[in-house]
Amino acid sequence: MIILRKIQGFSVKDTANILNWSESKVKSIQFRALPALKRQLVKDGYVYEKTI
Repeated sequence: MIILRKIQGFSVKDTANILNWSESKVKSIQFRALPALKRQLVKDGYVYEKTI
């Protein structure tokens, strides 16, 4: 979902269709996944920049 939305630039609707999810599930997963990704990257020693 992160790759589709943030890297490839798909809309919520397109991402939902690709993953066969509801649009609300895409939004919910994105809302939780981005902070989790940030925490993991910081834990692994990467510097966080507000690009995501």
